[in-house]
Amino acid sequence: QEAVDPVSGYSIDILIKPLGDIGERAEGQRALGVAIEVDGPSHFLGNSTQPTGNTKLKRRLLNELGYRAVSVPFWEWDARKKEARDAWLGNLLSDALGGT
Repeated sequence: QEAVDPVSGYSIDILIKPLGDIGERAEGQRALGVAIEVDGPSHFLGNSTQPTGNTKLKRRLLNELGYRAVSVPFWEWDARKKEARDAWLGNLLSDALGGT
């Protein structure tokens, strides 16, 4: 579900809230959940795969606030067949949670 972080005011495309303990962040800060950002063409410079400064800042701040930020770049999503997308997204989420 889409959410807004109450501290930064950032909109989060998809927020998966933790049901239980998903671990600690730096300096003992608890993880707030997984923030999935669906990054379309406007999140990248020109026709490149280089994220814009705003996109990099948002990712960094979401992580610092306690989210486990996951980026889903449009070109990686579009390159996969529908059947392969679930497994790929599952791998991204598993990586965000430390491979658990």
